[in-house]
Amino acid sequence: MSINLRIFSLLAILVYFVFLLRLMKKGTVMLKYTFMWLFAGMILTLFVIFPELLFRLSALLGIETPSNALFTVCIGAIILIDMALTVIVSFQKRRLKMLAQSIALLEAEVAQLQENKESLC
Repeated sequence: MSINLRIFSLLAILVYFVFLLRLMKKGTVMLKYTFMWLFAGMILTLFVIFPELLFRLSALLGIETPSNALFTVCIGAIILIDMALTVIVSFQKRRLKMLAQSIALLEAEVAQLQENKESLC
């Protein structure tokens, strides 16, 4: 890996980390959901700093070129992150449904109490 490519990659990863930290600071993304993305960035940083790790990984996986190994790792990481986010969305959807049902029950109870109050007057 050429030194120019390594410098460019490190700069791109730095921009990536700054972007993630700004999202967390603004409150756009919660810290617990950015751990996956921070971990992915750290893995990419390791591959940039120590490119021999990528060569070893490609040999271990039986992939001829390290770039294809990197694509395989990235695709695998994106799939794992997507699965984790799907679990989070599913949990939030169930929770939202329960909250909506609770609100509907409370509104019905309030309406019934108001009717009882009006009928007594």
